Amino acid sequence: FNNRNSWSKERLTDSWKKYIRGWCNYFSLGDDRTWRKKVSSWARRHVRKWFWQRWHSAIGRRNKLRELGVWPKRIAASPMTGSAWRMARHPITHIALPNRLLIEYKFAMPSDFAP
Repeated sequence: FNNRNSWSKERLTDSWKKYIRGWCNYFSLGDDRTWRKKVSSWARRHVRKWFWQRWHSAIGRRNKLRELGVWPKRIAASPMTGSAWRMARHPITHIALPNRLLIEYKFAMPSDFAP
């Protein structure tokens, strides 16, 4: 699963589902099922990091944030460079890519595969 590939959204979500399903199948052998909730927050952050990297540059990131409905004043006040992992936790990334939108884009989370 490469963050900077040029796959279509459908191919990427299919690859992501296989990756997450593999994790779920591997760890579901244990008795503890609470790990799914904890890992789901990590997985959502990973997907936001992937989006941030896919937007490539500060100009591309500004344009995408604007497309996703983030107010220009908020965009101007936020950093456009730096660690993608850190930016995946930044409030502006959460405004642009809320959990609702990740579900709409069909990114599966471990909590979706709970027994």
